[in-house]
Amino acid sequence: MGGGSKEGRKKREKERNDLRMLVGTNLVRLSQLEGVDAQIYSEVILPRVLEQVSGCKDTMAQSYLMDCLIQVFPDEFHLATLETFLTTCTQLKEKVNIRTILQNMMNRLSNFSDGNADRIPADLKAFTLFNDCITKVLEEKTNMELAEILRLQTALMTFALKCYPGRLDYVNHCLGMCASVLSETKTADLDENAIIEIEELLSIPLR
Repeated sequence: MGGGSKEGRKKREKERNDLRMLVGTNLVRLSQLEGVDAQIYSEVILPRVLEQVSGCKDTMAQSYLMDCLIQVFPDEFHLATLETFLTTCTQLKEKVNIRTILQNMMNRLSNFSDGNADRIPADLKAFTLFNDCITKVLEEKTNMELAEILRLQTALMTFALKCYPGRLDYVNHCLGMCASVLSETKTADLDENAIIEIEELLSIPLR
C-alpha cells in the first residue's frame, strides 16, 4: 500500500508539472501574439485567466497561474489592470502565499519604474491599491506569521521608495503599520525570522 501510494503521488506530481509547463508555454505564446495590447489583455485575456484561477481548487495551481501572469506579460499591461489583479489576490485560497505574489508584482513594477515616478500613470494610485489589498489580506488571514506581515510591509515600503521617491508619507505609513503590529506582540514571541525582517525594514530607508 505504501509503495503504491508513493508511486501515485509521483505520478500526480509529474502530471501537475507537465500541466504547468503546458499552461506556462501557452501564456508565453499568447503574450507574443501580434496585436495583443493592453486593451485586449484587460478585456479578454486577463478576465479568462483569472476566471480559471478563481475556479481552481488547487492551491499550487492558483499560485502558479498568478505568478505566470506577473512574469509573462509586460509591465504596462500590469499597470492597466492592477486593481483587477489585486482584487483576485484577496480571493485566493487560504493556503496560497499571497505575500510572495504581491511582492513579485511590486518588485516587477519597481524595476519598471526604476526611481522614475513618471513611469507610473498619474491617475493610478498604485501604492493605495497595494496597501488596501494588504490590509484586507491581513484582516482575513489573522493567523499570518509576524515575519510574513513584516515582509509584506517591507515590500510595500521598497515599492514606495522606488516608485514614489518623494512620498515620505508612504514610508511613514509602512513604518507606522509595523510599529502598530509590534506593539501588540510580546517580546518573547519575536523569533529570529521576525527580528531579521525588523532589521531589514529599518535599514531600507537608510540606503
